[in-house]
Amino acid sequence: MPRSPRFWRRCRRSRHSGVALTPYTSFPDQKKRQGTGRKDERAFMAALLNRIVPGLTGRLPQRLLQGRVSDEAWESHRARARGQARAADARLLVRLRAALRSEFGSPLEDVLPAAARATKPTAFISQLRRCLSQAVLHAMPPDVVVLDEFQKFRDLLTAHGQDDLLKSLFSGFAGRRPAVLLLSATPYRTFASRWEEEDDAANVQLFELIEFLGGDEHGQQLRVDAERLFREFGHRLHQIARLEQEPERQLETVEQARQVKGALEALLTRLLSRTERALIVAAEHGPSDHEEPTIPLDASLGPGDIAGYRHLVDSFKAEDKPDAVPYWLSVPLAAQALGPRYQAWKRASHSAGRGVARITQASLAKPQATTDWAHPKLRALRQVVPARTLVTPWVPPSLPWWPLQGAWADATATSPKLLLFGRFRATPQSVAALASLSAEALAISRGDDASAARRRRRFRGRTAQMPVFALFHPSPFLMENVDPLASPGIGLEGILRSVRRQLLDAIKGVLPIRRAKKKERTRNRPIWIVLANIERRLWKDGSATAAWRGVVEAGPMLDQWATAPLLEWISPRELQELAAFAISSPAVACARALRRHLETPFTPADRQELVRLCWTGLRTYFDEPVFYARAPRKESPADTIRRMVLEGCLESALDEHFWMKTRSGQSSASALISDLLDALRLNAGAFTFRSLPNTQQGLRVRCHAAVPFGGTDDESYKEGRGTDATAGAPARADEIREAFNTPFWPHMVATTSVGQEGLDFHIWCDRVAHWDLCPSPVELEQREGRVHRFAGLAVRKKLAAELGAQALKGTQRLQSPWRQLESLSDERFPGGSGMTPWWQLPGAVIHRYVFRLPMSRDIDRFQTLQEQRLIYRLALGQPNSEDLLASLVAASDETRCLLKSLVLNLSAYCRTSKAMAREK
Repeated sequence: MPRSPRFWRRCRRSRHSGVALTPYTSFPDQKKRQGTGRKDERAFMAALLNRIVPGLTGRLPQRLLQGRVSDEAWESHRARARGQARAADARLLVRLRAALRSEFGSPLEDVLPAAARATKPTAFISQLRRCLSQAVLHAMPPDVVVLDEFQKFRDLLTAHGQDDLLKSLFSGFAGRRPAVLLLSATPYRTFASRWEEEDDAANVQLFELIEFLGGDEHGQQLRVDAERLFREFGHRLHQIARLEQEPERQLETVEQARQVKGALEALLTRLLSRTERALIVAAEHGPSDHEEPTIPLDASLGPGDIAGYRHLVDSFKAEDKPDAVPYWLSVPLAAQALGPRYQAWKRASHSAGRGVARITQASLAKPQATTDWAHPKLRALRQVVPARTLVTPWVPPSLPWWPLQGAWADATATSPKLLLFGRFRATPQSVAALASLSAEALAISRGDDASAARRRRRFRGRTAQMPVFALFHPSPFLMENVDPLASPGIGLEGILRSVRRQLLDAIKGVLPIRRAKKKERTRNRPIWIVLANIERRLWKDGSATAAWRGVVEAGPMLDQWATAPLLEWISPRELQELAAFAISSPAVACARALRRHLETPFTPADRQELVRLCWTGLRTYFDEPVFYARAPRKESPADTIRRMVLEGCLESALDEHFWMKTRSGQSSASALISDLLDALRLNAGAFTFRSLPNTQQGLRVRCHAAVPFGGTDDESYKEGRGTDATAGAPARADEIREAFNTPFWPHMVATTSVGQEGLDFHIWCDRVAHWDLCPSPVELEQREGRVHRFAGLAVRKKLAAELGAQALKGTQRLQSPWRQLESLSDERFPGGSGMTPWWQLPGAVIHRYVFRLPMSRDIDRFQTLQEQRLIYRLALGQPNSEDLLASLVAASDETRCLLKSLVLNLSAYCRTSKAMAREK
């Protein structure tokens, strides 16, 4: 809800204002859901309250609005919010004061503190959020209301007459009603299993939606017409399936069904539109021979697996024993991972389970000793997500500027990132925790004490660590005077020579270059002293390091930087080292990648934010012991980072990341920096396994490389008994998603069905694993649609492979090659629909994995789901859709081919595509 001053100014200048909202988040429901919302929204509310009544938040209970946010982060959000509140439109303050008085009474300085003490914090904050939403609607009435994934909030469409806030949203003001746009990839349930519990049949929901979209005047008649046409269409489909032995009558029925299909499309396309990407791409480019591969993962059983199942089933009560099989198949170490949320586990009699694989304190102390967790799917998962992949600090770029090496050389075919879907809530948590533990085992494989290895930090801010300061210093000199793409396509050695020439031109007249005398050659002057001398000569006012003055712990190092020994000259060798440092410093690489996407140079405020990103974001992120698992023993941590930056072409990955963010509307330096900083600071928490037989004892396993979507199950944190003094609040689901959509950790997100609708996971991921199969083709499409979206990784890798070399050659100085690639791609793949190349591109495929257990029918079930998915939309609007779909799938190949031609095409581009096809 908080907006920048620029947003308010733009809204005042424009003729229309659009407000996108998420029901129950920006507009909390009075009866159903109450929550504290985002921390930046609470900070904005605090700033507005203090503007309305000075000092009001000081009278509220301590930490009420701050919640579980750390003091440092809260102060940062408050400082930003105060600036937003000062620039807020006066109408907003007037409307907010009125909304607060209506909700709580007056005087506000008395009633608000009293209400805060008498009400639960979540309920009180929810009331404040409703007041803020009401004030925004009155102060800035929307012209368009967008409900994204509206099928989750169907009750909003029927409850807007009873709820005051929704009434303000939909009814507008002074007779001016906003337009309402409903968005959803699947706005109707086209398949309903008989085992699914639904308030209404799927076809009834569709007809209700048609009536709503038709409006008060035409809605009822449109519903009657739709019901009639769908009944006739379903009748024809059943006839086609039954007439396989009578080809002539079958073809005649197909033609009759095609006429009904045309009438349905004419009725529905007035109300609904679907992109129909596959149909449009086929019309523009012809049918594609590239099918997205399905890779079966053999999950063979071992003696330990059988022992684990026997232990679980023996522990369960008689009435719960049938549940043992699905729990054992889906949840690794189910006896320890299920926990008290599962009634079967609560009623079980837990035994030690002699000879059964389990998490213990000893296995946490020496994780490298445990190589087999006795779960077939978990072992199979290591085929595609090995521990050595999880310890890679970032994803290889789609368009590397030089050949990748080291850990990144093996990861160019597929992204290290994986989106995994399971059935039970305990599945993602257990899988993520054990995968993260396997990554830690690499870092502790040298006989170290595990707890000491996890606490080991290499980049603490101390005066003695001046190389660390230089490593994470976004040097303006190196950022502005070095461009690795000045001579593209010549390899890393050639780029180093080019950078050396650029530096030589930049320091002419600043610091002479001369060869060292024989007695001086043994000197090894640190690179930070060379860089400090250059910047002090170029920026005598100290502005090169002015942004560091707000970083308290860097104070001693900043003083030492300012008083570095004066140099009269530098040697060619030192110049060569400076050239290598210019493209291997993570801070310089980040600053330069960001600068490529800005229209104007960094402001002083931007530089302060950039320093904060490099020092508190990148430095803290790279201070993870796991990343140094495969580093040579004698190599210093700073040298390891610099080597990794070169081997993995970090600047190219960050350039690609920032380009994707600018495509989604983030164009300012502060927004891009804040977004990446939040992702690097992700605190994924820990998952608590239960000790056996003492289930009261918790065994906490940290999640980092792999994370469960929706949060970890850290019971000790929830109860206020956290054992990790440095741990903050566990990450929210949206924070995990944002972090996954960067090239950095986490590399695997495991989720249940909660992550399969309306969420983007495609930016750095092109792989989906079906740990447990979904029950319907609709869910299958939803799952894989998470990584098959606009400008997804699969699309970018295909475009980079075809046009990358040309884009690199045409890139101007300190510009992003992705801008050039974007222009080249639009020229190379023209299309009137706008679907190609960024939505869908022939040859740009995702990878899916299915687990194959001995004597399991999962592979056959998956093939059936795929066949159903091809024709499932034929069941749209039909009662008993599962029975109809089963009948159609069971038909012969010839009949299914006829049926596919009858799938409804609701594309807004269908006429354009057909016209283009005729022209070809």
